[in-house]
Amino acid sequence: EEQFKILTEAGRQDLSTQTYTYDATLDTFDVLEAKICTNGIETIVPKEKMEDKPLASDPIGLRQNHQILIPFERVTVGSIIQLKTKRCHFKPQYENYFAGSQTFNNGNLWTNTRLTIDSELPLFLKINDPRKILDVKCSEEGSNHRLEVNLKEKVCENLVHEPSNSYQP
Repeated sequence: EEQFKILTEAGRQDLSTQTYTYDATLDTFDVLEAKICTNGIETIVPKEKMEDKPLASDPIGLRQNHQILIPFERVTVGSIIQLKTKRCHFKPQYENYFAGSQTFNNGNLWTNTRLTIDSELPLFLKINDPRKILDVKCSEEGSNHRLEVNLKEKVCENLVHEPSNSYQP
């Protein structure tokens, strides 16, 4: 779930269209809800306006990359964009292996984030949290493993000329 408040004209231009990519041979990606609130008036983005189209895939043909485009109309400074999405990894790239990352370094102000991963396989984590801004909880119920990561405080970073991301929970 994501929520963006548009603070400037540059933010309006940058956030009025959201895109997500996924590999359809490994994942499903669903937009559960997309809406905008401007001056107290809530507008839901209809599913018909969202586009899910294939992208040029790798030359070997092992992947089917798709891009979902969500257009938000009549976005103004002060508007609030709300998105609820769900990504399901139904097939690992390698047997018994999964890798993923969450970063907070795109220049946006992150005020609240919740990441949940449910797995039938045990989870092995590598977390880079030098500022101690993440609340990380792992739990097990039988053969099910769950990772929950919550952002404890606001963060706004924009990496420049970095070879890799700073935060990778």
